[in-house]
Amino acid sequence: MKIGTTHAPINIDVGDVRLENVARSTYLGSTVACDRNAEFDVRTRIAEAAAVFRKLQPIWATTSISNNIEMCLYL
Repeated sequence: MKIGTTHAPINIDVGDVRLENVARSTYLGSTVACDRNAEFDVRTRIAEAAAVFRKLQPIWATTSISNNIEMCLYL
C-alpha cells in the first residue's frame, strides 16, 4: 500500500495572490524537487565543490605554502 503517491497540484493563496507551482526550488541551500528526486541536488553540489577546488589549484601547486597550511585550507 502506498500513501500520497498522486502528484495533484496544490493551490496556495496568500491574500489575493496565488503562489506559483514549480518543479523544483532551492531551500536552505538544497534543491527540493516535486518528484522527490535528489539527483539534481547532488549534481549541483558536486559541481560547486569542483569549482572551488579548481579555484584552489594554484595553492596546491605552489611550493611556497607548507603542507600544514594546505591541510588547514583543505579541512
